Amino acid sequence: LICCIDSSWSVGLDGFQLSVRFFEELASELDMPAVRIGAITFNHSFAVASPLTSERSELQARLAQMRYEPGETKLAGPLHLASDMLFCRTAASGLRDRAVIVIVHGDPSDIEEAMREAHLLKSRGARLLFLQVGSSVRQEVVRQSASSPAERFCFVVPTYKDLPTAQPEVLSRVVQLSQQVRRARCTVDFATSLEAGQVQQVTELDAIPGFELMVPGWRE
Repeated sequence: LICCIDSSWSVGLDGFQLSVRFFEELASELDMPAVRIGAITFNHSFAVASPLTSERSELQARLAQMRYEPGETKLAGPLHLASDMLFCRTAASGLRDRAVIVIVHGDPSDIEEAMREAHLLKSRGARLLFLQVGSSVRQEVVRQSASSPAERFCFVVPTYKDLPTAQPEVLSRVVQLSQQVRRARCTVDFATSLEAGQVQQVTELDAIPGFELMVPGWRE
């Protein structure tokens, strides 16, 4: 998953920071290291804010270092870069789904080039989702650039403060669920397991594969 975050003049510092916070919270809902996540910032130029990583701590550190650098809105470059990142040799895997989220505020000045890059990205098998803030972007540009059907991959929120309201729907578009579990219950005999050496205390729980169960009343 790669998120392209608009850093153009119309966004403003507050809007940019809210975009980064939204993506950070979105990423926190994804299962890393199973999911590899990266970020790109763009205006009239573009840059990798975070390369694709499966390490949550690395992603968080990279996002914390992102800075608002305003400019004109151009989208073709970041879409091309996202494609290169997702389909490079080190990232290539036939078993991986690939998705790009674009948080955008204004109309790109390179519409034809951007739509061409969007088509190429989708033709390679990636899902392309647009999260439009405000009404400055022409709907036909977003709808033709996003994956089909456009109703599922185009979202509009009035302001940057409203970005969190889109999070559940955005997650449902970029993550494929094989099974949804609302509740689960298990019985574990800790005393017997300790005696048998089946329970081990570790310092880095995130490094251990498996499912994490939270018991009501537990706090971190």
